[in-house]
Amino acid sequence: MGLFFTAEIRWLFGNDHTPEKVMDVWKWWELRRLFYNCVIFISLALSFVTYNLFLIGLYNEDFWYEPLTFMAAIFIGPVIWNLGYTLGPVVDALTFKIFRKWFGIGLFKSGLAFSIFLCFLPAILILFFKFTPAAHAENLNRVFDLMAKNKYNAALNLLRKEHPTLDAEGEYLEGYCLMRIHQMAEAKPHFQKSVQLGYTPYPGWTPTKNFLDRIVRFEHLRPVKQPNTCIDIYAANSNWTNPILKELPKFSERARMIFGTVPKITFYILAQRRDFSTFFSDMFEVSAEKRWWNNGTGVSNVVVFSELDKDGKWSYYPGTARSYGDVLHEYGHALCDTIYGDNYLDHVPEWLNEGMADAVARPYYDELFLATDRLVRNFAKKNKPPDYEGLCHRLYASPDIGYAFGRLMVENLLAGDVQRIGTIVSDSRQAQDFEKGIKSATGRSGKDAYDAVVKKYWKP
Repeated sequence: MGLFFTAEIRWLFGNDHTPEKVMDVWKWWELRRLFYNCVIFISLALSFVTYNLFLIGLYNEDFWYEPLTFMAAIFIGPVIWNLGYTLGPVVDALTFKIFRKWFGIGLFKSGLAFSIFLCFLPAILILFFKFTPAAHAENLNRVFDLMAKNKYNAALNLLRKEHPTLDAEGEYLEGYCLMRIHQMAEAKPHFQKSVQLGYTPYPGWTPTKNFLDRIVRFEHLRPVKQPNTCIDIYAANSNWTNPILKELPKFSERARMIFGTVPKITFYILAQRRDFSTFFSDMFEVSAEKRWWNNGTGVSNVVVFSELDKDGKWSYYPGTARSYGDVLHEYGHALCDTIYGDNYLDHVPEWLNEGMADAVARPYYDELFLATDRLVRNFAKKNKPPDYEGLCHRLYASPDIGYAFGRLMVENLLAGDVQRIGTIVSDSRQAQDFEKGIKSATGRSGKDAYDAVVKKYWKP
């Protein structure tokens, strides 16, 4: 291969004849401009991939700006590096005209080498940082790799297994993982220990003080006497919340019946909308007011709910079955997410996610399921059925019909046995594939359930 490219290399980096005129100098450089641009573009792309591969595990949610930096380099960079390239023929032409000496080959080689070095400098620096023993005395690279894949439970387990005695950075990382799986109280002592040991997070990481300030805001909520061992409650006395609190023991009984052994879930039920909005933003780093399902959510280890909607009104009156059902629905989400573990929302089909939560809340959703039958029948008179892939990945684009399909499909899969929800989640966790988990737990596929619903409501 080296022999094959000998002529090309000689052409790029050599010249059989010294230029006789200034225009010959310019021509020599311009013939190599395309080659230079290709080399710089490839170098920049390789550097970006290398840089991100090693850095993404170190950065937190503020890392979003890195791809934008690369885009800027792609669109603005060519202008900058071509201006730099033009300095070569300018200097070469001037020296040739003044001294009648040609330095083109040397200038081109040194300029190309320097440009490649600049492209790879960020990657070189991050590699040096990553593998410098002084930078990571405890060798936390495997933890960072897991965090890069949003596997915070796995990263947490690895920290505790491989690093039983944590340094200041390790304490920060454990606190960070706990925050990302919404265990605020457990995260606090790790952040405090990190501060005591004098640790300052790297540039781009969330400052420890920011996390501690968020936790302080959580602690201002009033804890309620615990009704059982699997639910922690933070709430204020109100006409809306007090009936919910009395109903919570039934929620935990429902959870045990479906899942067997259940993890402890923390409930935050906010009476004031402004408190809910602040709390939601602190915990999830997004605004509740920009989401159509903005009265509550259930995710890993936590349920957050507001008794008032964004207009400051009750969505449902206190003590109604629907108000109980909506909170239990979010509890169902939290249980599925927590039991499955890392990346639940990335893996679960959206129809299954919402359908299982509705099935958990079924004792309070009789009217909702009756309305679902009417909704789908009326929809079928004027519309084609939504496609299966859309229900898996784009359900929230048309939430009314999407949720309705999810309820009916999951009801079809369960066939009256609500404990299948627990089996679906556990089998899917084992396989890391929900389609396999559905098949294993029910003997049928998600597509089979979809076809059954379509056959029922879209008769030929």
